[in-house]
Amino acid sequence: MSIYTGPFTYHPDPQSSICHSSVDLKMASVSSNLPAGNLQPNLYAAVIITPIIAIIAVSLRFLAQRLVHASMWLDDWLTLIALVRYLPKKSPS
Repeated sequence: MSIYTGPFTYHPDPQSSICHSSVDLKMASVSSNLPAGNLQPNLYAAVIITPIIAIIAVSLRFLAQRLVHASMWLDDWLTLIALVRYLPKKSPS
């Protein structure tokens, strides 16, 4: 017997008093597909590539403003301040 309660369908287990949802079963299959081993190279790649992309994007923003002879507004300067604050102050040890 299944009980429909919105996005979750509960299937009572006749052997147990615990109800398992189909979402729990899906989460169990997702967690079994997680990569095993050392994820440190992936972390280093994300930490290095993200600031580089941010620097390129902000640089292109300022270059575009300059090419069309537009003046810098508050949003441009706040973007630059956010980028400077985002960049790491020292390298991790």
